Amino acid sequence: MMILMATLQQFHDYWWGKDDFLIANTVLHFPAFPNHIEFTSSGCGSRLLVREEYIYLFERLQTFSGYKQNYSRAVVLDGHSGIGKSMFLLYALVRCLQESRDVMFYFYHQVVHFSKDGVREIYEDLYELIRAPIWCLMDSFNGECPPIELTDHGYILPIFASSRPEELYSAWIDSRYPFRLVMNPWSEQEISMAVKLLDIDQATLDLYRSQLPQVLSYCGPIIRDIYNVFLTHGLGAVNHLYSHHPHVSNQASLVQVLLSFHNDAPWKIPPRRPCSETLMYRQFARWSDETYLDFRSPRLAQEVWDQLTHISYEDALACFSPFSYHPAETVAGRWLFQVIARKQICRQTTQSKPSPPLHEMNLIEGTRSYISSEIPCTRHSLPICGVTRTPVFYSSATEILFDTTCFYIHRQVVQDLLFNGIFFGHDPWRDCSDPNTATPDPTVMYIVRIAAETENEGSEQGVEVVCEILRRYPGLVPIYLFVVPLGMPNPFKFMVRDPERTWTMPQSWFQKCPGRVFCQSIVISLSFVPLSSFLC
Repeated sequence: MMILMATLQQFHDYWWGKDDFLIANTVLHFPAFPNHIEFTSSGCGSRLLVREEYIYLFERLQTFSGYKQNYSRAVVLDGHSGIGKSMFLLYALVRCLQESRDVMFYFYHQVVHFSKDGVREIYEDLYELIRAPIWCLMDSFNGECPPIELTDHGYILPIFASSRPEELYSAWIDSRYPFRLVMNPWSEQEISMAVKLLDIDQATLDLYRSQLPQVLSYCGPIIRDIYNVFLTHGLGAVNHLYSHHPHVSNQASLVQVLLSFHNDAPWKIPPRRPCSETLMYRQFARWSDETYLDFRSPRLAQEVWDQLTHISYEDALACFSPFSYHPAETVAGRWLFQVIARKQICRQTTQSKPSPPLHEMNLIEGTRSYISSEIPCTRHSLPICGVTRTPVFYSSATEILFDTTCFYIHRQVVQDLLFNGIFFGHDPWRDCSDPNTATPDPTVMYIVRIAAETENEGSEQGVEVVCEILRRYPGLVPIYLFVVPLGMPNPFKFMVRDPERTWTMPQSWFQKCPGRVFCQSIVISLSFVPLSSFLC
């Protein structure tokens, strides 16, 4: 539908130079914004909730576009379908108008130019008049390809929002060496506030508030799905969007979910997009802040987590094989590596082999960051020889007892915890292979962080658990154990090199429960087994 220029002119006049400060969690109303422009979620009308994520992404765009050479590139805004990428473009348009900045907007085969002189539509013969760097906010509509005059222009920075892989990796995007930003899903606080955007009666409003936890567990933090559930009064709307909602209740269904996450092609380095509608892969650009990986549905994530605890060591290795060259790039790869590492530490393997020697990680002066030393502690290993530990799930610190036969794991899926497990043992400097060495009482609490990434930054969450244990057992010494995969072989090279690892300890941990940091590599012997063979 063609948008009347008079309506866009009203929108321009309302926001151009307007100095309203758009703080997070406020709702914007658009008195001059046409309701028939479909930039809003179902039922929202002309209203927008300013998310902290919008503010953050806009600042990232400002920083990126501060370098003129970047206008020859493109920005790709990715993220799960239905979390409001189109709404972010509307927010970015408002911010540009407020700052009296020229900006272009592309939608429904139209390119419009906002400037101090008003709004005009851009046709082929007008692109040559653009001789200064300018943003072009571009939304995806049914996979339509933008005009070549726009995508090849040297002064226009395309900022393209889409969830469609065929668009995100199209030829014109690749040719501009894209800078990729990924939008995070909505927080529970934002979803609770989003009721202000709905044009609903009191009965539906009460339903929203009472059933939101249940719907969140089913839909995940996908605002469009949540709206569809409430506006259609049922979960059938989500099933219609995503086909059959998966359920993991046994090993076969677990493998089926892993199959949906990976295309069974380990030599694609890395796979550009997971083959899944139920699991979502989100990652910032390589030079950006950090990697985010999450399941779309918290319910599904918990079911997968529960089943992974029962998988055998051999099956875990086989399932891990397709993810092994890039284990950090999928949540399945990361979780499977956690299972493999934990079973080696607990000695729950069919063949017990000596672990590689420990590396003590050195604190970088003036920081809270530790870096793995190049020289391992060749005469010292993790004190797990001859000890079989049983995984024990806990929900609170009071359930963690000083028991050297246990490996404690958090019962619920908690992505932001600093650690993946806790166990008790001897000091790593004790040589357990010498039968003449006296066996002292164990004095060490090992706080285990199992990670496939080479760079890690710990979370502030979980410090109260460790502090509570140290209060109950004052003689314990905390040691942080960073467990990583031994450098995986590159299929195009013949050398295996363990990469340098860094880890930044959170401020609260650094102050309340400091301790030495060691790095333990895990050797994984793999023979590639297609996941599909598990379903036969």
